[in-house]
Amino acid sequence: MSIFDRIFQKKQEKSKQKRAESPTDNPAVLLGRQLADSLREKIPDTATLPEILTYFEEMCRIPVENVEIQDDLITCITDPFGEEPEWIHFALTRQFPDGEGGSVEILLDIGFPDVKGRLQLEDELCSDELDEREDVFDYIRRSAGYIALENIPPVAVDITCDQT
Repeated sequence: MSIFDRIFQKKQEKSKQKRAESPTDNPAVLLGRQLADSLREKIPDTATLPEILTYFEEMCRIPVENVEIQDDLITCITDPFGEEPEWIHFALTRQFPDGEGGSVEILLDIGFPDVKGRLQLEDELCSDELDEREDVFDYIRRSAGYIALENIPPVAVDITCDQT
C-alpha cells in the first residue's frame, strides 16, 4: 500500500497512533522515534499547515549527536495524487545518518483535499540545495504549495520514523 493510500485511508480519523516498532539500541533510531513521538503529541487534530510546519521546524532544531549539520537533511515535497487526482500531498522529512551506514527518516505526511483545483502544485526541495538551514523553512513558507494550502484544513496527518 502506498503512502498516499495509507494517509487517505485514515483521512477521517487523522491517525496519530504509534506504529509497532522493532526493538533497537541504536541511539540515532531511538532519538528519531522520540522526535516522531514528540510531534505526534504536539500536533493537535485541528492543526493548520502553519502550525504543523512550526512544530516540525522546532523538532528539526534539536541537534543529533555526532551528526554534522550538512548531513542532517530536510526535504519538502508537494504533489498531487489520487485517481483523478483529487488530493494534494505535502510531505516534510528530516533525515540523518544512523551511524550504521543507513539513515533515520522522520516523515510527516499531510494530505489536503484539492478544493480549489490546484493540481498543478508540484515542488521538491532538499536543505542541501540551500546555503543555511534557516533558509529551508523560509523557502518552504514562500513556496507555492505552502501558500496555496496554508488556510485549507488537512484531512490526514501521518507521522512515521523509519530506518533505511
